[in-house]
Amino acid sequence: MASPTGAQQNESDTEDTKSRISGMLDAAVAEALKERQFDSFYQKTAEALKSADEHCVPLITRRILRADYKEKEILLQILKYFKGVEHIGFLQDILSREVITARMGRIILDIFNKSDIILESGISSRLLDLDALSQKINHSVQSGSIEASLIKLFISRPAREQEGIMVELIEEAGPAFAIFLARLFDIDKAVGHAMLRLAVSEPTQQSYALLAELHAKTGNKDILKTAKKMAHILKQQGIDVTAAEEKKPREAVFKTADLPEPRAFATMIDAEGFRLIFMLKPISQHEIKIFNLMLSQDKGIADIEVITSLRREAQKLIKNLYSDKKIEFIEIPAVKAAYLVQEAAALTEQQTGIVSPNMVQWKTLFGDIVPADTLPPVYQIYSAGDIQADTALLRQSEQLFDHSEIPFWFIVTDSARSMWQQYRQDSDTAAADASPQDDAREAAMIKETADDFFTSDRLKKFRRRLEELAYIFHIKGNTELAKISFAQALDLESHGRRPSENSFCSSIIRKGLAYFKSYAAKKSGGSVS
Repeated sequence: MASPTGAQQNESDTEDTKSRISGMLDAAVAEALKERQFDSFYQKTAEALKSADEHCVPLITRRILRADYKEKEILLQILKYFKGVEHIGFLQDILSREVITARMGRIILDIFNKSDIILESGISSRLLDLDALSQKINHSVQSGSIEASLIKLFISRPAREQEGIMVELIEEAGPAFAIFLARLFDIDKAVGHAMLRLAVSEPTQQSYALLAELHAKTGNKDILKTAKKMAHILKQQGIDVTAAEEKKPREAVFKTADLPEPRAFATMIDAEGFRLIFMLKPISQHEIKIFNLMLSQDKGIADIEVITSLRREAQKLIKNLYSDKKIEFIEIPAVKAAYLVQEAAALTEQQTGIVSPNMVQWKTLFGDIVPADTLPPVYQIYSAGDIQADTALLRQSEQLFDHSEIPFWFIVTDSARSMWQQYRQDSDTAAADASPQDDAREAAMIKETADDFFTSDRLKKFRRRLEELAYIFHIKGNTELAKISFAQALDLESHGRRPSENSFCSSIIRKGLAYFKSYAAKKSGGSVS
């Protein structure tokens, strides 16, 4: 039986640990409120908390319950770096009874996605819908145009979601959010007044500025009375708002700031039909969504990851992409990248019938820039008819092999390895019979391999790769190679001939065989025959 002294000591140690954890959280929250922090800050904070007490999650979750919105977001960012399941149930419970902002929802969804827990039905879609609506309202406020359909969609959402959106966007947009409230008052005054009460629940300069702007837009006398009462309270606190009342410098104070355009960075399709695309879209004055996608010619969307980051962090990402020595990333217009992603997504949905939550987020943010044109981007740059009419382009196709990895599109396949094994067996047989492996036999093998390898499906895939190669050459400023590549793409499936009768197809097989012969010679220390 434990002694009273020992029990008291354990209790004292526990209180000391709680006090230390509380102090560490106080410091982290204060630092994050002072200025926005990188993910590395929250990760380091989580590691420090684990070191102090590996069972500290309940201390964090209890603090979340009594925190305000800003502190909740900070604590959730820290909680994101804890493994285990004890906080998953807590977060699901929060979603069922607490008001959360879209930012909080994104963090919680990220935590859920990294766990192996089976969630209650509808949680992911609810968070995605909340994020999507918040984004749409934010973009509309920034553009200065609020559609009635957007107001009606907002009104149709549960009160908790309405409040979460209001809290986040008023903080983000400030007095400019008055344009949304004004439209809300036009369509449903009851909801408008309810949201206004939330917006100005605390007497602050920002609240007063919002009221002043809203009165200027609506002429509502009740809003004017509320503004005057708040001005009186602020003056008692030593804050003079008279100057703002008289001057009303709307253009200087309330003009919305345009967000930068989305950006995209892509690699060329590799030998196995994969490519990487990064798409970045600012969602507020401070935050940016970053989508990391792996596209596959066979599967469509092979992988998609999304993070919400600070916009200054995005500049580091771009710098890292350009400094990558192994993979070449090229910036392409976001609208062209959107075409490629939508093309891949359509293939995935056709094969599986599944749309991932991250893909839903992508469609919410980039769906408005997906081009209506069903043809790949290169067709908007060059006239297919003019390219086909220039027959000289096809005679220059050898240049493509010097500036791309086209032969490896064949070399990495089982067909190429089978061809090489057959070539080696024929060589061994010829050596045993003292008869040389003649050119006619090699030509026959290349012909047979070309006809077997270039099936209808593979010709379609190689055509798409050549179309994309043409586009990449164009982006890089090499229009001559772009036209040659486009010409080969257009010619690949034409004329109804056998693949072996297409000199470009035969050249791919021939260069593949030459690669294997060269590799074998180097390995044996001999020379290529």
